Amino acid sequence: MLDSPDAHFPIFVDPQWRWSDLRNKWAYSTNNGSSNSDYSVARVGLNPDTGAIYRSYFEFPTVADNGVSLKGKYISAARVEMKVDHTWSCTDTGNWMYLVPAIDKTMRATWSKMALSTQLDYAASHANETGGCGEIQDDMVVQFEGAAVTTQLRAVASNSWSTLTLGFSAAEDKNGDGESTQSRWKKYFPGNAKLFVDYDSKPGAPTGLQVAGVACNTGVLMIGTSTPTLRATFPDADSWDSLTAHFEWIEVPAGGMGTVTDTSPARKSGPGDKTGITPNTVATSAALSGLVKDKTYAFRVKNTDTYSQSAWSSWCQFAVDNTKPPVTVSMVAAPSGPGKSGRFRIESSDTTVTTFTYGWGSAGEFSKPAQGTSPRYVEVDATAPSYGRNVFKAKAVDGTLNESNEFGFPFTVGRPSPAVAKWGLETYPGVDQAAAVADGQPAAAGNTPLTTTNVTWTEDVRMVDGKTATFNGSSSQAVSSAPVVDTTKSFTVAAWVRPSVINSSADRNALGQDPAMTADATMAGGFYLGARRDTQGPHWSFHMRNSLDKDSGTATVNAAPTLGSADVGKWVHIAGVYDAAEKQMRLFVNGVKAGEAARTVTPWAATGRFTVGRSFWGAAGNWWAGDIADVQVFDRAIVEHDFTGMLKDDPNSGGFDEPGMLTPIQVGSWDFETDPEGACWDPTIVNSCEVKDTTTAWDRWLALSQGSEISTGRGGDGSGGLLLDDGLDDDADPSTPPAPTTEFARSAYKLDPVGEVAQWQDTSVLRTDQSFTVSVWARLDRTDVYQTLLVQNAVGSKGFYFYYGTDNGGVWKLKMLDTAATPDDGTGATIATAPAPDVTDSWQHIVGVLDVGRRQLRLYVNGELKITTALRAAWQPWQANGPLVVGRNGNWQPLYGTVDDLGIYQGAMTDAQVLAMHEVQAAS
Repeated sequence: MLDSPDAHFPIFVDPQWRWSDLRNKWAYSTNNGSSNSDYSVARVGLNPDTGAIYRSYFEFPTVADNGVSLKGKYISAARVEMKVDHTWSCTDTGNWMYLVPAIDKTMRATWSKMALSTQLDYAASHANETGGCGEIQDDMVVQFEGAAVTTQLRAVASNSWSTLTLGFSAAEDKNGDGESTQSRWKKYFPGNAKLFVDYDSKPGAPTGLQVAGVACNTGVLMIGTSTPTLRATFPDADSWDSLTAHFEWIEVPAGGMGTVTDTSPARKSGPGDKTGITPNTVATSAALSGLVKDKTYAFRVKNTDTYSQSAWSSWCQFAVDNTKPPVTVSMVAAPSGPGKSGRFRIESSDTTVTTFTYGWGSAGEFSKPAQGTSPRYVEVDATAPSYGRNVFKAKAVDGTLNESNEFGFPFTVGRPSPAVAKWGLETYPGVDQAAAVADGQPAAAGNTPLTTTNVTWTEDVRMVDGKTATFNGSSSQAVSSAPVVDTTKSFTVAAWVRPSVINSSADRNALGQDPAMTADATMAGGFYLGARRDTQGPHWSFHMRNSLDKDSGTATVNAAPTLGSADVGKWVHIAGVYDAAEKQMRLFVNGVKAGEAARTVTPWAATGRFTVGRSFWGAAGNWWAGDIADVQVFDRAIVEHDFTGMLKDDPNSGGFDEPGMLTPIQVGSWDFETDPEGACWDPTIVNSCEVKDTTTAWDRWLALSQGSEISTGRGGDGSGGLLLDDGLDDDADPSTPPAPTTEFARSAYKLDPVGEVAQWQDTSVLRTDQSFTVSVWARLDRTDVYQTLLVQNAVGSKGFYFYYGTDNGGVWKLKMLDTAATPDDGTGATIATAPAPDVTDSWQHIVGVLDVGRRQLRLYVNGELKITTALRAAWQPWQANGPLVVGRNGNWQPLYGTVDDLGIYQGAMTDAQVLAMHEVQAAS
């Protein structure tokens, strides 16, 4: 501050300032912590005590301590805030704020040197603190915020000033008039002097220019499309702002870019502005049009926000080259079968090709960089994904991202290789526990029987009268004496599993392979297949550690949805696949691919025992709780056809019928060939009125009711069939009308007779809560009424209904009720229906399939699939514990006709399995 003209006193300025970031607002103030009393107040005007005239000067830097600068900013508003300590007057009097020269380095100046330059704003105030006004007035905050203040700050920012110096005077103008007027005397608190600036950062010139997704370079960029989009990154220090991109493009004249000006050549129309861009992000224009080959173009772009705009970016030159490169495929080594890898060579004579893409579903599934010079080529290993005809697809991609046409290379693979090891883990007539754990494929890859520990065998969980291996979740296991799976190569492990416990406290693995014959707590197993827990809850999972170290990374395939209590007690087929050629892991659940994940690490060899019922994790086990059956191991990646099979009539087949890997077990067969012919007169007579199960193993008979007759079957004279016609002829008197009878056959065990009376014990044949297949040949004598082929009884309802209906000229039907409590009233049931023409003139082979895993009913006639019907959402698996009944639904819908070759299977047959069965039986 200066107290008189040309006197030399310190100018009031403190170089320390406070900074507040108020979202693009500056707030600079002096430091009121000075101990120098001369700096305690800033004086303006005539001092009533000394007669000296004062002015005060404040210097504000334009760069804050945190590096934020006003230089180059757009200033939308500015003000200086002062806090008045004391005024001579009791009412408002004013002071002016001026622009003044910068304070020199000595922090001293003369009155004339610090002349008042430009009036910026006037502010009046009163804050008398002596009490002479009848009161002690409060300190007062005043604002200097006129338009001239904002204008001056804009000049400061645009001219990149380092400081702004402001003077405060009691003068009425810059000549000093009125400066000695006593009423204008004031004292300001220097520590409360603040400069506020509302600013907008000028956006930066766009960077990272691209054409058609390719980064620009210093030369002419070649692109592969005549309708490219333009792209750039739009910098702006104000992250909250919204930006607009202005794209501009031209055709480069013959003279090159050196002849381009802002007005010539004329700018092309489009692509239009791009609005609403978030600062510091990439934005893309609309596509250009009208580009032609062999011409050069250029574009640039600038960036605007609410108040200001950036400079133009540099020009990016580009030209169109949309010639598609050629591509061919040849086979180096053919896959030996589905799930086996082959080697393919992809070539292009175009020397600009950089990449080849290839795959089975499309040519873009996988990619590899091109090798060689002329031709460009790559050799890849790929796994045949299906039986029969496969098409390997490939494309070539050049440096301008031009893609060739897709090249399809068709070839045919032969039949799939079977499992190299399998264990049934089930006992039933003819298969004891030793056979259940014996290797079913001993010649395929070495005989590898399993040795069990604490395994129990539970009856009727998958087949009536069958027993399945049950694991207790803590110590049960069945293990081989040597490794079965080569974990460095492609392999598949699969099993039917039925959990008894599913929770989120532990992994429950059904299959695994130990890391080594002697393993320790640091090691991981070769693979894990089962139910895994994580933050989402338990789920089916197949995973492999990246190395022998159990704490190494993992490649995992998980299935959705999450498992829960509703899954306890349900059979599910799970399969884990490692495809070494394509470096992929896959998980199948009930024959449907549930997920796929890459495994790019180099595979390592787990050389320990193959384990059922647990896996290896740091010498501990993740133990399975529940049942396991039909374990299979393949030395290849299985494919979806392994579950569904394939018919030779399929145009993509290899000309063979392939049944698939899952084979149902026959649990009943009655061909009516070896039993006493003629009608059943009295079911109580020993060794009469009966039909033997020709599987011999299960020993379940069909007990016939009175009137049922073994008559001519579908083979004509000498062959047997079961005739049901609700009447019993009197052989002694053919003129006598047949006596009415209730005719049917039911499944039962044949017991020892009591005296001369035959004894039977009814038994079910199927588990109707599991997948099953029923097969029968039939010829009807009537078509005017509903007639029952087969049912399996339960209390109050039936486990399934297989019957003839009069709808639409005659149909075959397979029906399943939603639950055991669902009434059979036409609602709450899933029905599959197929046409039944000419049923009185010819024998027809009808096959019904319940596929629980796929939630389907399928109906076949004469070996041909006629319909697939999805089970209702309300359907839940349930078991009918009554006998299998042929020819009647309780007291309803009796059969009028003959049935033959009745076969019952636990498990869902595939199309190929049904056709194969039909062809064998038709030929017989």
